[in-house]
Amino acid sequence: MKSSELNQRRQQATPRGVGVMCNYFVEKAENATLWDIEGNEVIDFAAGIAVLNTGHRHPKVVAAVADQLQAFTPHRLSDCAVRKLCFAGGAYQRSGAN
Repeated sequence: MKSSELNQRRQQATPRGVGVMCNYFVEKAENATLWDIEGNEVIDFAAGIAVLNTGHRHPKVVAAVADQLQAFTPHRLSDCAVRKLCFAGGAYQRSGAN
């Protein structure tokens, strides 16, 4: 599927108030470089907070993630965070919550 087709689908599915910084769809990223689904190469001047210091797919970060996945997948952490957020307001309790 081409970027133009995906962009049309995004426009049909996304509310008008949601801003979009770019009209391309990233296939691959490495360091400060992005490649879109059509093979165009661009420099990522809008790097998000997750990649700002190291770039996309820094080898040390990739290795650390791979090592951690081999050792342990923290599935209970997200459950803990969700419960804390759900009950942060005090007396409110979701229907069916433990």
